[in-house]
Amino acid sequence: MVAGKDDVLGLLAFALGPEQLLAAFSRDLELEPEPADALSSGERDKRISELSDSLLSLERREEGLMRAAQDGIDVLRRGDADPRCVLGVTVIKAQAQVA
Repeated sequence: MVAGKDDVLGLLAFALGPEQLLAAFSRDLELEPEPADALSSGERDKRISELSDSLLSLERREEGLMRAAQDGIDVLRRGDADPRCVLGVTVIKAQAQVA
């Protein structure tokens, strides 16, 4: 039997009732205080950007190695390979024009 998340959620709402289901989700969503050494929002965004750039660079290198190894060999890509790396393109964000 294959069931999706909507089916499971519907079954839980039927079995528990909407109030109990809401209480269970609310209980799980209660936030714990942040640790003293937690990054600020700006620092976290900067770090995520740095890690994303590093990951893209590594994936481009991986794609280059795969292309070099394809001479006469059938090489399979990962299913989650970044399309920018597979296609060998760089996406440039357009700047808004002020009229």
